[in-house]
Formats: sequence, structure tokens, C-alpha cells
Amino acid sequence: MNSFSQMDADLIAEQEALWTALNRFLNRLTSAEWSHPHGKTWTFADVPYHLAIFNRLLVDAIEQGTAVVEPEAITTLAELDAWNQAQFARRPIGQTGRQAFDTMRSSQDALRTLLHRLLDHHGPQVLDWPVWLPILRVRGWRTLRLALEYNLWHQWFHFVEAQLRRDNTLPHLPPSLVERALNFHMELSAGAVTPTRQVLRWTLSLSGEGGGEWTFYVGDGGCQVEPGAVDAPDIRMETDIATYLKVSAFALQNPMLAMLKGQIKVQGLTRVGQLQRLFAVNPDHVWPPMARGAAVPAGE
Repeated sequence: MNSFSQMDADLIAEQEALWTALNRFLNRLTSAEWSHPHGKTWTFADVPYHLAIFNRLLVDAIEQGTAVVEPEAITTLAELDAWNQAQFARRPIGQTGRQAFDTMRSSQDALRTLLHRLLDHHGPQVLDWPVWLPILRVRGWRTLRLALEYNLWHQWFHFVEAQLRRDNTLPHLPPSLVERALNFHMELSAGAVTPTRQVLRWTLSLSGEGGGEWTFYVGDGGCQVEPGAVDAPDIRMETDIATYLKVSAFALQNPMLAMLKGQIKVQGLTRVGQLQRLFAVNPDHVWPPMARGAAVPAGE
């Protein structure tokens, strides 16, 4: 039997570390806190229910394998919003936050049990098996490894938002986990860029445990991102992980105010407006599929 690569072993260990920290955080919420607002339309009780949906989505994808009948893929944020609303419409009436939390933990157990059974029977090669994912950048046939990376990022993303909203702090997580999640986040973010013929190089530097540097290359109608910095980018932005996510992902902080306070340092300020337009939320923008992690079912 082939042995695990260190990266694959780390991925599975980081998933467990994330679940432990996430469950500990949610378990601290009081009965009153479950009903507190979480963004414009959610409450904190919606978070574990939403995460349970995605855990179950992955369990179903693994169990169905290549026998799945490919559904229509979700290609835009508008379609994703409609899909999410349909999932929430199936939620049991009167479900409490604590019950949603229990549902999420059950979904974790289901995913853990299935994954470990497959690994025990077939070895680490199961991480190369194809599974069908329907959503945005990861839509299509993907390796199980990529599906697990996506699920880890998705849980990390919502966990970070919840703790920032409640405590204004980042969760304490292994730096390797944060680095993995941020790398995946940057890959996803590159797909949000509105197609353009403009050429722009933007280097983003994030401080904090698990932080790093990434350069976005905009041009030829799309955007690519690579780890690391480049000499003389059009824009260089330096900030910490929490401020970046508050500003760019969760609308918890005004970006101009963050710059005025010195929390975000920018070189190439005259082109920031161009950057904001390129990354502006467009619910009808069709997100291009990610190149990494594609899989081809046997026989195709």
C-alpha cells in the first residue's frame, strides 16, 4: 500500500484541527447568541446548518462517485444564492442553534467515517478519485483531494467570519492550516475578476501566522494568481489577515478608513480604483473553473 505524502497527511490532520477549534467556538455560544445577527440576513444559528449542508454535499459526492448524474453546475453568485436559499428552505421548522450545531457535528462524523473507511480499504490513492462538485470555481469533476481542500477552506472561511463578528479576533489555528486556506482563497478570488483587456499586477502581502504574499496577474480577459511578490507591481498592498478579510470578504470594515488608519499600506494608490472595479461583486459574472484539481472519470 502506498504511503501518504506529507501534504496529504497534513490536509487530513488540518481538517480535524479545524473541526476541533470550530466546535469549541460554537459550543461556547449562549442560547441568546445563536439568534444574534450574522451579516445582513443570517443569524449565528445559520452558520452550523450551512456548514452541515456542505459536509453532506461532499459525503454524497464521494458515495455517488462516477455514478452521479451531472446536475446543472452553479456558475454565478446569483445561482449560488438561489441554491443556498433552496437548501435553507429544507431546514426543519423551529430548529434551534444548538440543534443546528448537533446537525453539523453529525455531518462531520459522517464525512470522517466515510473518508477513513475508504483510506483504510484503498489507501491514499482514493484522494485521486474523481468526485462531482457543482459550485463556481470548483465545479466539474475534481479529485477528492481538491474537494477536501475546498471543504476545509469553506469551513475556515465561515469560522473566521463568525469569530471576527463575535470576538473581533481570528481563530487560533495551526499556521499551516491558515496558509493552506489562504492559498485556496486567493485561487478562488482570482475567478471573481470581471473579464477585461486591462493589464494589472497586484501584489498582496498579509502578515500574521499563516500569512504570505501573492501576486494577481490581470489581463487577457482573466486573472491568475501565484504565491510570492514581484518587483515593481502596479499595486502593492500590505495588511494583516484579519483586516484583509474584514475589508474584502465580510464587509466588517471600510477599506478607505483602514487605509487612513494605516492598517492597510498601499503603493500605487492611483490604481486602487481600477482594482476595486475589477473585483466588484457581480452576481451575474460567470466564474471560470479552477485549473488545479481537475479529474477525469475512468472511461472518459
